[in-house]
Amino acid sequence: QGTTSGQGTTSITTGPSTTTGPSTTTITTIAGSVPCESLKLSGLSRSSNQLYRTGIFKLQSNFWNERPVYKHLWDLEFLFYEDGAWLIGSTIGETQSGIRVISSALEPQDVMEVWDSWDGSAWVAEPSLIASCSAICDTIWLSGVSWNGPHAYLLGAYSISNNDSNGAPIYKKQDGANSSEITIRMSDGNKWSIKTENETLTTEFTTAITNPVEINNTWTVSSGTIVLDCYFGQEGIGSEVLLDGSSIQRKRQGIFSLYGPLLNGRPVYIHERGDTFLDYIIMDKQRRFWLVSDNINSSSGGIRVYDSALSADGITRTWETYDSQDGWVKETKMGAACITNNTVPSETLYMGGVVTSSTPQTQRLGFYTKHRDYHNSRPVYIHESGKYALYYLLSRGYWGIVKATGTASLYMAIYSASLLPQEITVPLYGWVSGWTLMDNITMSSYTNTGDESCRKLNLSGMKRDSLNGLYENNDQDVGKRPSYKHSDGPYNLYFRQSHAQWVIGQDPIQSSFYAYTFNPAVDPTDINTNIWRRWDGSDWIDQPDVVWSCQDDVTVS
Repeated sequence: QGTTSGQGTTSITTGPSTTTGPSTTTITTIAGSVPCESLKLSGLSRSSNQLYRTGIFKLQSNFWNERPVYKHLWDLEFLFYEDGAWLIGSTIGETQSGIRVISSALEPQDVMEVWDSWDGSAWVAEPSLIASCSAICDTIWLSGVSWNGPHAYLLGAYSISNNDSNGAPIYKKQDGANSSEITIRMSDGNKWSIKTENETLTTEFTTAITNPVEINNTWTVSSGTIVLDCYFGQEGIGSEVLLDGSSIQRKRQGIFSLYGPLLNGRPVYIHERGDTFLDYIIMDKQRRFWLVSDNINSSSGGIRVYDSALSADGITRTWETYDSQDGWVKETKMGAACITNNTVPSETLYMGGVVTSSTPQTQRLGFYTKHRDYHNSRPVYIHESGKYALYYLLSRGYWGIVKATGTASLYMAIYSASLLPQEITVPLYGWVSGWTLMDNITMSSYTNTGDESCRKLNLSGMKRDSLNGLYENNDQDVGKRPSYKHSDGPYNLYFRQSHAQWVIGQDPIQSSFYAYTFNPAVDPTDINTNIWRRWDGSDWIDQPDVVWSCQDDVTVS
Protein backbone atom coordinates (compact mmCIF):
# COMPACT_ATOMS: atom_id res chain seq x y z
CA GLN A 1 0.00 0.00 0.00
CA GLY A 2 1.42 3.37 -0.97
CA THR A 3 1.71 6.60 0.95
CA THR A 4 0.75 9.99 -0.39
CA SER A 5 3.88 11.93 0.45
CA GLY A 6 4.37 12.83 -3.21
CA GLN A 7 3.10 16.15 -4.51
CA GLY A 8 -0.11 16.13 -6.50
CA THR A 9 -0.90 18.56 -9.27
CA THR A 10 -4.02 20.70 -9.19
CA SER A 11 -3.10 23.24 -11.88
CA ILE A 12 -6.24 22.51 -13.87
CA THR A 13 -8.31 24.27 -11.22
CA THR A 14 -6.31 27.50 -10.91
CA GLY A 15 -5.98 30.22 -13.47
CA PRO A 16 -3.07 32.56 -14.29
CA SER A 17 -1.81 34.76 -11.48
CA THR A 18 -2.67 38.04 -13.21
CA THR A 19 -6.11 39.51 -12.63
CA THR A 20 -5.76 42.51 -14.98
CA GLY A 21 -7.71 44.53 -12.45
CA PRO A 22 -6.89 47.98 -11.08
CA SER A 23 -4.16 48.28 -8.45
CA THR A 24 -5.31 48.45 -4.83
CA THR A 25 -3.46 51.76 -4.50
CA THR A 26 -5.55 53.52 -7.15
CA ILE A 27 -9.08 52.13 -6.78
CA THR A 28 -11.96 54.16 -5.46
CA THR A 29 -13.93 52.20 -2.88
CA ILE A 30 -17.69 52.30 -2.48
CA ALA A 31 -19.69 52.14 0.71
CA GLY A 32 -20.71 48.62 1.66
CA SER A 33 -22.53 46.71 4.33
CA VAL A 34 -20.95 44.90 7.25
CA PRO A 35 -19.28 41.53 6.59
CA CYS A 36 -21.52 38.45 6.57
CA GLU A 37 -20.93 35.86 9.25
CA SER A 38 -21.84 33.27 6.62
CA LEU A 39 -21.48 33.96 2.91
CA LYS A 40 -23.05 31.78 0.21
CA LEU A 41 -21.56 31.64 -3.27
CA SER A 42 -23.96 29.93 -5.68
CA GLY A 43 -24.96 29.79 -9.33
CA LEU A 44 -21.76 28.54 -10.99
CA SER A 45 -22.60 26.96 -14.35
CA ARG A 46 -19.65 27.17 -16.76
CA SER A 47 -16.76 25.36 -15.04
CA SER A 48 -17.72 22.17 -13.27
CA ASN A 49 -14.12 21.76 -12.09
CA GLN A 50 -14.64 24.81 -9.84
CA LEU A 51 -17.85 23.61 -8.19
CA TYR A 52 -16.00 22.65 -5.00
CA ARG A 53 -15.02 26.31 -4.55
CA THR A 54 -18.66 27.38 -4.22
CA GLY A 55 -20.94 26.94 -1.23
CA ILE A 56 -20.83 28.38 2.28
CA PHE A 57 -17.90 30.49 3.49
CA LYS A 58 -17.34 31.52 7.12
CA LEU A 59 -15.97 34.91 8.16
CA GLN A 60 -12.43 34.75 9.59
CA SER A 61 -11.01 36.94 12.33
CA ASN A 62 -8.28 38.42 10.13
CA PHE A 63 -8.64 41.03 7.36
CA TRP A 64 -6.59 41.28 4.17
CA ASN A 65 -6.12 44.51 2.21
CA GLU A 66 -8.66 46.09 4.56
CA ARG A 67 -11.34 43.65 3.53
CA PRO A 68 -12.78 40.56 5.24
CA VAL A 69 -11.42 37.06 4.65
CA TYR A 70 -13.69 34.01 4.37
CA LYS A 71 -12.83 30.31 4.57
CA HIS A 72 -14.81 27.61 2.81
CA LEU A 73 -16.90 25.45 5.14
CA TRP A 74 -15.18 22.23 3.98
CA ASP A 75 -12.19 22.91 1.74
CA LEU A 76 -8.87 24.67 2.15
CA GLU A 77 -10.12 27.54 0.02
CA PHE A 78 -10.29 31.23 0.94
CA LEU A 79 -12.18 34.23 -0.41
CA PHE A 80 -10.04 37.35 -0.11
CA TYR A 81 -9.19 40.61 -1.87
CA GLU A 82 -5.96 41.09 -3.84
CA ASP A 83 -4.85 43.35 -6.72
CA GLY A 84 -8.26 44.83 -7.38
CA ALA A 85 -10.20 41.58 -7.36
CA TRP A 86 -12.03 39.21 -5.04
CA LEU A 87 -10.36 35.83 -5.45
CA ILE A 88 -11.06 32.27 -4.31
CA GLY A 89 -7.87 30.28 -3.93
CA SER A 90 -5.94 28.07 -1.58
CA THR A 91 -3.53 30.71 -0.22
CA ILE A 92 -4.43 34.18 1.05
CA GLY A 93 -2.39 36.79 -0.80
CA GLU A 94 -1.56 34.69 -3.85
CA THR A 95 -3.14 35.82 -7.10
CA GLN A 96 -3.63 32.31 -8.50
CA SER A 97 -7.28 31.40 -8.11
CA GLY A 98 -10.13 29.39 -9.59
CA ILE A 99 -12.93 31.95 -9.23
CA ARG A 100 -12.55 35.74 -9.32
CA VAL A 101 -14.31 39.02 -9.89
CA ILE A 102 -12.60 42.31 -10.68
CA SER A 103 -14.41 44.74 -8.41
CA SER A 104 -13.76 47.47 -5.86
CA ALA A 105 -16.63 46.39 -3.58
CA LEU A 106 -15.71 46.39 0.11
CA GLU A 107 -17.78 43.26 0.73
CA PRO A 108 -18.24 40.31 -1.65
CA GLN A 109 -22.03 40.42 -1.28
CA ASP A 110 -21.93 43.97 -2.69
CA VAL A 111 -20.20 42.96 -5.93
CA MET A 112 -22.12 44.17 -8.98
CA GLU A 113 -19.68 42.93 -11.62
CA VAL A 114 -19.77 39.49 -13.29
CA TRP A 115 -17.67 36.76 -11.70
CA ASP A 116 -15.28 34.58 -13.75
CA SER A 117 -14.27 30.94 -13.35
CA TRP A 118 -11.23 29.09 -14.72
CA ASP A 119 -12.41 26.18 -16.89
CA GLY A 120 -8.96 24.61 -17.20
CA SER A 121 -7.80 26.64 -20.18
CA ALA A 122 -9.43 30.08 -19.99
CA TRP A 123 -11.41 32.45 -17.80
CA VAL A 124 -15.12 32.26 -18.58
CA ALA A 125 -17.90 34.57 -17.41
CA GLU A 126 -20.32 33.28 -14.75
CA PRO A 127 -23.32 35.64 -15.05
CA SER A 128 -25.44 33.57 -12.63
CA LEU A 129 -22.82 33.36 -9.88
CA ILE A 130 -23.69 35.54 -6.88
CA ALA A 131 -22.49 36.01 -3.31
CA SER A 132 -25.09 36.57 -0.61
CA CYS A 133 -25.30 36.67 3.16
CA SER A 134 -26.80 33.29 3.98
CA ALA A 135 -26.10 30.12 5.95
CA ILE A 136 -28.87 28.16 4.23
CA CYS A 137 -27.35 25.48 2.02
CA ASP A 138 -28.83 24.84 -1.41
CA THR A 139 -28.17 21.13 -0.83
CA ILE A 140 -27.84 19.15 2.39
CA TRP A 141 -26.48 15.66 3.03
CA LEU A 142 -28.21 13.09 5.22
CA SER A 143 -26.10 10.48 7.01
CA GLY A 144 -25.99 8.69 10.35
CA VAL A 145 -28.11 5.66 9.42
CA SER A 146 -26.63 2.29 8.53
CA TRP A 147 -25.54 1.97 4.90
CA ASN A 148 -27.01 -1.54 4.74
CA GLY A 149 -29.97 -1.04 7.11
CA PRO A 150 -33.67 -0.31 6.52
CA HIS A 151 -33.09 3.44 6.20
CA ALA A 152 -30.14 3.25 3.80
CA TYR A 153 -32.37 4.73 1.09
CA LEU A 154 -32.43 8.03 3.02
CA LEU A 155 -28.67 8.55 2.61
CA GLY A 156 -27.48 11.20 0.20
CA ALA A 157 -28.13 14.70 -1.10
CA TYR A 158 -31.35 16.72 -0.79
CA SER A 159 -31.88 19.95 -2.74
CA ILE A 160 -33.84 22.94 -1.51
CA SER A 161 -37.18 23.27 -3.31
CA ASN A 162 -38.83 26.22 -1.54
CA ASN A 163 -39.59 27.60 1.92
CA ASP A 164 -42.57 26.90 4.15
CA SER A 165 -44.88 29.59 5.51
CA ASN A 166 -42.48 30.22 8.41
CA GLY A 167 -39.50 30.70 6.10
CA ALA A 168 -37.89 27.34 6.90
CA PRO A 169 -36.34 25.58 3.88
CA ILE A 170 -37.88 22.43 2.41
CA TYR A 171 -35.46 19.86 0.96
CA LYS A 172 -36.32 17.01 -1.40
CA LYS A 173 -34.73 14.12 -3.24
CA GLN A 174 -35.93 11.24 -5.38
CA ASP A 175 -36.01 7.76 -3.89
CA GLY A 176 -33.90 5.73 -6.30
CA ALA A 177 -35.79 2.53 -5.51
CA ASN A 178 -39.25 3.61 -6.64
CA SER A 179 -38.87 7.19 -7.96
CA SER A 180 -41.03 8.58 -5.15
CA GLU A 181 -40.15 11.81 -3.34
CA ILE A 182 -38.48 12.10 0.06
CA THR A 183 -38.92 15.42 1.89
CA ILE A 184 -37.11 17.01 4.84
CA ARG A 185 -39.00 19.93 6.39
CA MET A 186 -40.31 21.45 9.60
CA SER A 187 -43.63 20.18 10.93
CA ASP A 188 -45.98 22.07 13.26
CA GLY A 189 -43.46 24.91 13.30
CA ASN A 190 -41.29 23.34 16.02
CA LYS A 191 -40.22 19.87 14.83
CA TRP A 192 -38.39 18.41 11.84
CA SER A 193 -39.66 15.49 9.76
CA ILE A 194 -38.51 13.19 7.00
CA LYS A 195 -41.49 12.11 4.92
CA THR A 196 -41.27 9.19 2.49
CA GLU A 197 -43.86 7.23 0.56
CA ASN A 198 -44.13 4.65 3.35
CA GLU A 199 -43.19 6.40 6.59
CA THR A 200 -42.68 9.70 8.37
CA LEU A 201 -39.78 10.17 10.81
CA THR A 202 -40.35 13.12 13.15
CA THR A 203 -38.10 14.46 15.89
CA GLU A 204 -39.20 13.87 19.45
CA PHE A 205 -37.60 17.16 20.46
CA THR A 206 -38.91 20.61 19.59
CA THR A 207 -36.74 23.41 18.23
CA ALA A 208 -37.00 26.93 16.89
CA ILE A 209 -34.01 26.42 14.57
CA THR A 210 -35.07 26.76 10.93
CA ASN A 211 -31.75 25.72 9.39
CA PRO A 212 -31.56 21.92 9.66
CA VAL A 213 -27.75 21.75 9.58
CA GLU A 214 -27.64 23.87 12.75
CA ILE A 215 -29.81 21.50 14.83
CA ASN A 216 -27.88 20.48 17.95
CA ASN A 217 -30.39 17.96 19.30
CA THR A 218 -29.97 14.22 18.71
CA TRP A 219 -32.41 12.89 16.12
CA THR A 220 -32.66 9.14 16.72
CA VAL A 221 -34.33 6.61 14.42
CA SER A 222 -34.34 2.81 14.55
CA SER A 223 -31.26 2.40 12.35
CA GLY A 224 -29.10 5.22 13.72
CA THR A 225 -28.96 8.94 14.36
CA ILE A 226 -29.87 11.42 11.62
CA VAL A 227 -27.02 13.81 10.75
CA LEU A 228 -27.52 16.73 8.34
CA ASP A 229 -24.63 18.68 6.76
CA CYS A 230 -24.18 21.20 4.00
CA TYR A 231 -23.22 19.59 0.71
CA PHE A 232 -22.04 21.56 -2.30
CA GLY A 233 -22.28 18.86 -4.94
CA GLN A 234 -25.33 18.02 -6.99
CA GLU A 235 -28.46 16.14 -6.00
CA GLY A 236 -28.97 12.76 -7.61
CA ILE A 237 -25.47 11.32 -7.24
CA GLY A 238 -25.42 7.55 -7.53
CA SER A 239 -25.71 5.50 -4.37
CA GLU A 240 -23.25 3.01 -5.89
CA VAL A 241 -20.25 3.37 -8.18
CA LEU A 242 -18.13 0.74 -9.91
CA LEU A 243 -14.39 1.41 -9.69
CA ASP A 244 -12.54 -0.68 -12.26
CA GLY A 245 -9.89 -0.67 -14.97
CA SER A 246 -6.50 -1.94 -13.72
CA SER A 247 -4.87 -5.33 -13.22
CA ILE A 248 -3.05 -3.85 -10.19
CA GLN A 249 -4.79 -3.52 -6.79
CA ARG A 250 -7.66 -5.77 -7.89
CA LYS A 251 -8.93 -6.31 -4.34
CA ARG A 252 -9.52 -2.56 -4.00
CA GLN A 253 -11.68 -2.34 -7.12
CA GLY A 254 -15.35 -3.23 -7.37
CA ILE A 255 -18.66 -1.84 -6.12
CA PHE A 256 -18.52 1.08 -3.67
CA SER A 257 -21.72 2.14 -1.88
CA LEU A 258 -22.49 5.34 0.02
CA TYR A 259 -21.32 4.69 3.56
CA GLY A 260 -23.07 7.67 5.06
CA PRO A 261 -21.03 10.58 6.43
CA LEU A 262 -19.26 13.36 4.58
CA LEU A 263 -15.50 13.75 4.93
CA ASN A 264 -14.02 17.06 3.77
CA GLY A 265 -17.32 17.84 2.07
CA ARG A 266 -17.45 14.62 0.03
CA PRO A 267 -19.32 11.36 0.61
CA VAL A 268 -17.50 8.34 1.99
CA TYR A 269 -17.98 5.06 0.11
CA ILE A 270 -17.55 1.50 1.39
CA HIS A 271 -16.40 -1.45 -0.71
CA GLU A 272 -18.81 -4.34 -1.32
CA ARG A 273 -16.54 -6.55 0.81
CA GLY A 274 -17.01 -4.17 3.76
CA ASP A 275 -13.33 -3.68 4.58
CA THR A 276 -12.19 -0.91 2.21
CA PHE A 277 -13.18 2.75 1.80
CA LEU A 278 -13.10 5.43 -0.87
CA ASP A 279 -12.95 8.96 0.52
CA TYR A 280 -11.50 12.42 -0.08
CA ILE A 281 -8.33 13.36 1.79
CA ILE A 282 -6.96 16.86 2.40
CA MET A 283 -3.37 16.79 3.66
CA ASP A 284 -2.42 20.31 2.58
CA LYS A 285 -3.25 22.63 -0.31
CA GLN A 286 -1.21 20.56 -2.82
CA ARG A 287 -2.15 17.09 -1.57
CA ARG A 288 -5.91 16.75 -1.97
CA PHE A 289 -7.14 13.53 -3.51
CA TRP A 290 -9.61 10.65 -3.53
CA LEU A 291 -8.07 7.56 -1.94
CA VAL A 292 -8.97 3.88 -1.66
CA SER A 293 -7.63 2.55 1.64
CA ASP A 294 -8.41 0.23 4.52
CA ASN A 295 -9.46 3.05 6.86
CA ILE A 296 -11.46 6.26 6.63
CA ASN A 297 -9.35 9.44 6.53
CA SER A 298 -6.12 7.52 6.02
CA SER A 299 -3.10 8.90 4.16
CA SER A 300 -1.99 5.46 2.93
CA GLY A 301 -3.81 3.48 0.29
CA GLY A 302 -3.54 1.58 -2.95
CA ILE A 303 -5.55 3.69 -5.42
CA ARG A 304 -5.80 7.47 -5.66
CA VAL A 305 -6.73 10.34 -7.97
CA TYR A 306 -5.92 14.04 -7.62
CA ASP A 307 -9.37 15.38 -8.41
CA SER A 308 -11.57 17.77 -6.40
CA ALA A 309 -14.87 16.29 -7.63
CA LEU A 310 -17.63 16.42 -5.02
CA SER A 311 -18.63 12.78 -5.59
CA ALA A 312 -16.82 9.74 -6.95
CA ASP A 313 -18.92 9.56 -10.11
CA GLY A 314 -17.81 13.09 -11.01
CA ILE A 315 -14.09 12.27 -11.12
CA THR A 316 -12.54 12.96 -14.53
CA ARG A 317 -8.79 13.01 -13.92
CA THR A 318 -6.41 10.05 -14.25
CA TRP A 319 -6.37 7.48 -11.46
CA GLU A 320 -3.19 5.90 -10.08
CA THR A 321 -2.52 2.50 -8.52
CA TYR A 322 0.35 1.68 -6.20
CA ASP A 323 2.72 -1.05 -7.34
CA SER A 324 5.35 -2.39 -4.94
CA GLN A 325 8.03 -2.22 -7.64
CA ASP A 326 7.06 0.79 -9.77
CA GLY A 327 5.41 2.99 -7.14
CA TRP A 328 2.40 5.03 -8.28
CA VAL A 329 1.32 4.02 -11.80
CA LYS A 330 -0.99 6.07 -14.05
CA GLU A 331 -4.14 4.14 -15.04
CA THR A 332 -5.68 5.68 -18.14
CA LYS A 333 -8.41 3.01 -18.38
CA MET A 334 -9.56 3.22 -14.76
CA GLY A 335 -12.74 5.03 -13.82
CA ALA A 336 -15.58 5.25 -11.31
CA ALA A 337 -19.00 5.04 -12.94
CA CYS A 338 -22.54 5.18 -11.54
CA ILE A 339 -24.28 1.81 -11.36
CA THR A 340 -27.63 2.06 -13.11
CA ASN A 341 -28.77 -1.61 -13.20
CA ASN A 342 -30.50 -1.04 -16.53
CA THR A 343 -28.81 -3.88 -18.44
CA VAL A 344 -30.10 -7.44 -18.36
CA PRO A 345 -27.56 -10.27 -18.06
CA SER A 346 -27.23 -12.47 -21.13
CA GLU A 347 -28.82 -15.90 -20.91
CA THR A 348 -25.92 -17.43 -22.84
CA LEU A 349 -22.29 -16.41 -23.23
CA TYR A 350 -19.81 -17.68 -25.78
CA MET A 351 -16.10 -17.78 -24.98
CA GLY A 352 -13.89 -18.44 -27.97
CA GLY A 353 -12.05 -16.91 -30.89
CA VAL A 354 -8.86 -17.83 -32.70
CA VAL A 355 -7.81 -21.02 -30.92
CA THR A 356 -4.27 -22.25 -31.61
CA SER A 357 -2.06 -24.99 -30.22
CA SER A 358 -0.64 -22.47 -27.72
CA THR A 359 -4.03 -21.34 -26.36
CA PRO A 360 -4.31 -22.43 -22.72
CA GLN A 361 -7.39 -23.88 -21.04
CA THR A 362 -9.23 -24.68 -24.28
CA GLN A 363 -11.44 -27.18 -22.45
CA ARG A 364 -12.94 -24.29 -20.52
CA LEU A 365 -13.97 -22.42 -23.69
CA GLY A 366 -17.41 -22.66 -25.25
CA PHE A 367 -20.95 -21.88 -24.10
CA TYR A 368 -21.87 -20.70 -20.59
CA THR A 369 -25.52 -20.60 -19.52
CA LYS A 370 -26.85 -18.32 -16.76
CA HIS A 371 -27.59 -20.10 -13.51
CA ARG A 372 -30.67 -19.21 -11.47
CA ASP A 373 -28.56 -17.91 -8.55
CA TYR A 374 -26.50 -14.74 -8.14
CA HIS A 375 -23.19 -14.67 -6.27
CA ASN A 376 -21.45 -11.53 -4.99
CA SER A 377 -24.12 -9.32 -6.65
CA ARG A 378 -23.38 -10.80 -10.07
CA PRO A 379 -24.81 -13.64 -12.17
CA VAL A 380 -23.32 -17.14 -12.22
CA TYR A 381 -22.79 -19.10 -15.44
CA ILE A 382 -22.29 -22.85 -15.91
CA HIS A 383 -20.16 -24.30 -18.72
CA GLU A 384 -21.94 -26.48 -21.27
CA SER A 385 -20.03 -29.51 -19.95
CA GLY A 386 -21.49 -28.92 -16.49
CA LYS A 387 -17.98 -29.14 -15.04
CA TYR A 388 -17.05 -25.47 -14.70
CA ALA A 389 -18.57 -22.24 -13.42
CA LEU A 390 -17.93 -18.59 -14.28
CA TYR A 391 -18.57 -16.20 -11.41
CA TYR A 392 -17.15 -13.18 -9.58
CA LEU A 393 -14.51 -13.90 -6.93
CA LEU A 394 -15.05 -11.17 -4.34
CA SER A 395 -11.95 -12.08 -2.33
CA ARG A 396 -9.78 -11.61 -5.44
CA GLY A 397 -11.63 -8.76 -7.11
CA TYR A 398 -12.12 -10.34 -10.53
CA TRP A 399 -14.09 -12.92 -12.53
CA GLY A 400 -12.81 -16.48 -12.69
CA ILE A 401 -13.58 -19.92 -14.02
CA VAL A 402 -13.45 -22.68 -11.43
CA LYS A 403 -14.79 -26.18 -10.99
CA ALA A 404 -18.56 -26.16 -10.70
CA THR A 405 -18.25 -28.11 -7.45
CA GLY A 406 -16.94 -24.93 -5.84
CA THR A 407 -13.35 -26.06 -5.25
CA ALA A 408 -10.56 -23.53 -5.12
CA SER A 409 -8.93 -24.55 -8.43
CA LEU A 410 -8.87 -21.49 -10.69
CA TYR A 411 -8.45 -22.16 -14.41
CA MET A 412 -9.03 -18.73 -15.93
CA ALA A 413 -8.89 -15.16 -14.63
CA ILE A 414 -10.59 -12.08 -16.07
CA TYR A 415 -9.34 -8.91 -14.34
CA SER A 416 -12.61 -7.01 -14.24
CA ALA A 417 -15.22 -6.13 -11.61
CA SER A 418 -17.96 -5.62 -14.21
CA LEU A 419 -21.46 -6.44 -13.02
CA LEU A 420 -22.20 -8.37 -16.22
CA PRO A 421 -19.67 -10.57 -17.99
CA GLN A 422 -20.97 -9.66 -21.45
CA GLU A 423 -19.66 -6.13 -20.83
CA ILE A 424 -16.10 -7.27 -20.09
CA THR A 425 -13.54 -6.04 -22.62
CA VAL A 426 -10.25 -6.86 -20.87
CA PRO A 427 -8.06 -9.82 -21.95
CA LEU A 428 -8.56 -13.33 -20.56
CA TYR A 429 -5.78 -15.26 -18.81
CA GLY A 430 -5.38 -19.03 -18.54
CA TRP A 431 -3.27 -20.94 -16.03
CA VAL A 432 -0.25 -22.85 -17.42
CA SER A 433 2.28 -22.98 -14.56
CA GLY A 434 1.56 -19.24 -14.41
CA TRP A 435 -1.01 -16.84 -15.82
CA THR A 436 -0.80 -16.75 -19.63
CA LEU A 437 -2.51 -14.20 -21.87
CA MET A 438 -5.15 -15.85 -24.06
CA ASP A 439 -4.55 -13.96 -27.30
CA ASN A 440 -7.59 -13.43 -29.54
CA ILE A 441 -9.98 -15.12 -27.08
CA THR A 442 -13.03 -13.09 -26.09
CA MET A 443 -16.31 -13.49 -24.23
CA SER A 444 -19.60 -12.11 -25.51
CA SER A 445 -23.36 -12.57 -25.52
CA TYR A 446 -24.61 -15.34 -27.76
CA THR A 447 -27.97 -15.49 -29.51
CA ASN A 448 -28.86 -18.47 -31.65
CA THR A 449 -30.24 -17.02 -34.88
CA GLY A 450 -31.02 -20.38 -36.46
CA ASP A 451 -29.10 -23.01 -38.37
CA GLU A 452 -26.85 -21.07 -40.71
CA SER A 453 -24.07 -23.66 -40.71
CA CYS A 454 -22.49 -25.09 -43.82
CA ARG A 455 -24.38 -27.98 -45.47
CA LYS A 456 -21.33 -29.69 -46.99
CA LEU A 457 -17.76 -29.73 -45.65
CA ASN A 458 -14.62 -31.02 -47.30
CA LEU A 459 -11.77 -32.36 -45.16
CA SER A 460 -8.24 -32.50 -46.50
CA GLY A 461 -4.79 -32.96 -44.99
CA MET A 462 -5.59 -35.83 -42.61
CA LYS A 463 -2.86 -38.47 -42.87
CA ARG A 464 -5.39 -41.23 -43.13
CA ASP A 465 -7.07 -40.92 -46.49
CA SER A 466 -10.30 -42.61 -45.49
CA LEU A 467 -11.04 -39.73 -43.08
CA ASN A 468 -10.65 -37.10 -45.80
CA GLY A 469 -13.44 -36.22 -48.18
CA LEU A 470 -16.95 -34.81 -48.09
CA TYR A 471 -19.03 -34.54 -44.90
CA GLU A 472 -22.71 -33.63 -45.16
CA ASN A 473 -24.87 -31.97 -42.52
CA ASN A 474 -27.18 -34.62 -41.09
CA ASP A 475 -29.59 -32.03 -39.57
CA GLN A 476 -28.93 -33.22 -36.05
CA ASP A 477 -27.30 -31.00 -33.43
CA VAL A 478 -24.81 -32.61 -31.09
CA GLY A 479 -23.57 -30.46 -28.22
CA LYS A 480 -25.43 -27.36 -29.53
CA ARG A 481 -23.50 -27.62 -32.80
CA PRO A 482 -24.22 -29.19 -36.19
CA SER A 483 -23.03 -32.73 -36.90
CA TYR A 484 -21.87 -34.19 -40.21
CA LYS A 485 -21.66 -37.65 -41.78
CA HIS A 486 -18.94 -38.75 -44.18
CA SER A 487 -20.38 -39.36 -47.65
CA ASP A 488 -18.42 -42.59 -48.25
CA GLY A 489 -17.37 -43.95 -44.87
CA PRO A 490 -18.62 -44.78 -41.37
CA TYR A 491 -17.39 -41.48 -39.94
CA ASN A 492 -19.16 -38.60 -38.23
CA LEU A 493 -17.93 -35.12 -37.34
CA TYR A 494 -19.50 -33.85 -34.12
CA PHE A 495 -18.79 -31.90 -30.93
CA ARG A 496 -18.11 -33.58 -27.58
CA GLN A 497 -19.62 -31.06 -25.17
CA SER A 498 -18.22 -32.76 -22.09
CA HIS A 499 -14.63 -32.18 -23.26
CA ALA A 500 -14.99 -29.16 -25.61
CA GLN A 501 -13.70 -31.26 -28.54
CA TRP A 502 -14.60 -31.55 -32.17
CA VAL A 503 -14.02 -35.21 -33.07
CA ILE A 504 -14.29 -37.65 -35.93
CA GLY A 505 -15.79 -40.90 -34.73
CA GLN A 506 -18.24 -43.59 -35.68
CA ASP A 507 -21.10 -42.48 -33.45
CA PRO A 508 -21.71 -39.58 -30.98
CA ILE A 509 -22.95 -42.12 -28.45
CA GLN A 510 -19.58 -43.89 -28.30
CA SER A 511 -16.69 -42.48 -26.29
CA SER A 512 -14.00 -43.60 -28.75
CA PHE A 513 -13.01 -41.61 -31.85
CA TYR A 514 -10.32 -41.40 -34.51
CA ALA A 515 -9.30 -37.71 -34.42
CA TYR A 516 -9.97 -34.63 -32.30
CA THR A 517 -9.14 -30.99 -31.70
CA PHE A 518 -9.82 -28.79 -28.66
CA ASN A 519 -11.84 -25.90 -30.06
CA PRO A 520 -15.35 -24.78 -29.03
CA ALA A 521 -16.15 -23.12 -32.39
CA VAL A 522 -19.83 -23.13 -33.29
CA ASP A 523 -19.06 -23.33 -37.01
CA PRO A 524 -16.71 -26.21 -37.94
CA THR A 525 -15.03 -24.06 -40.60
CA ASP A 526 -13.59 -22.03 -37.70
CA ILE A 527 -11.62 -24.98 -36.33
CA ASN A 528 -8.72 -24.64 -38.78
CA THR A 529 -6.68 -22.45 -36.44
CA ASN A 530 -5.40 -25.20 -34.16
CA ILE A 531 -3.86 -28.64 -34.59
CA TRP A 532 -5.91 -31.78 -35.08
CA ARG A 533 -4.60 -35.05 -33.62
CA ARG A 534 -5.21 -38.53 -35.07
CA TRP A 535 -4.98 -41.91 -33.38
CA ASP A 536 -2.50 -44.13 -35.24
CA GLY A 537 -3.16 -47.26 -33.19
CA SER A 538 -0.68 -46.53 -30.43
CA ASP A 539 -0.51 -42.75 -29.95
CA TRP A 540 -2.08 -39.43 -30.89
CA ILE A 541 -0.24 -37.83 -33.82
CA ASP A 542 -0.41 -34.15 -34.80
CA GLN A 543 -2.05 -33.41 -38.15
CA PRO A 544 -0.76 -29.92 -39.04
CA ASP A 545 -2.15 -29.84 -42.61
CA VAL A 546 -5.84 -30.38 -41.85
CA VAL A 547 -8.23 -27.96 -43.58
CA TRP A 548 -12.04 -27.89 -43.42
CA SER A 549 -13.74 -25.96 -46.23
CA CYS A 550 -17.38 -25.24 -46.98
CA GLN A 551 -18.56 -26.69 -50.29
CA ASP A 552 -22.04 -25.16 -50.44
CA ASP A 553 -21.14 -22.85 -53.33
CA VAL A 554 -19.01 -25.37 -55.20
CA THR A 555 -20.54 -26.85 -58.37
CA VAL A 556 -19.25 -30.29 -59.32
CA SER A 557 -19.40 -31.19 -63.04
